[in-house]
Order: sequence, then structure tokens, then C-alpha cells
Amino acid sequence: ERDITIILDKNIEFSRVEEELIRTNVALLTSWYTRDIFSGKPLAENEKSITLHLTYSDANRTLEDQEAQTATTQICTHLCTVLPARINE
Repeated sequence: ERDITIILDKNIEFSRVEEELIRTNVALLTSWYTRDIFSGKPLAENEKSITLHLTYSDANRTLEDQEAQTATTQICTHLCTVLPARINE
């Protein structure tokens, strides 16, 4: 499991973020939910942040930490490229 926070334009609907999570085609990603949505300072007026809780699993084995990290990196890269968004480190 991992949490990520993305910062994106306020006008991008969460359904678009969900579509892109599906499009990442990361096989280990089994579920996600929104942990938090925030707008206001210190973000720009036209921005919001969304914190997502990502769950990874494999039915046949226990995942290694590096596998979850690699999947998270793939998802972050995809979201930052297509939405556009940036990751709040």
C-alpha cells in the first residue's frame, strides 16, 4: 500500500484521475480511494491536491517493497504526463 498526493488543475474531475489509474495498466494495483482533497494556500488559486491510497497485491505471493515502489513510480509518471499533474513530495 502507498499514499501519493498529486497536484493538478481544479477543473480536472476525479473521474478523469480514475480513468488514468486504469490506463496505467499496472497489474499489481488492485484498488484505490481518495484519502483527501485540498485546495487553498499554499497551492495556486487554480490548483487542488488529491491524496490517493493505492493498494497492491498478487493472489499468488507476498509482494516485495520494491515491487510496490516500482508500481507507484509508474503510476506517478503516467499521471504527471497525461493530466498534467505533479507529485507533492
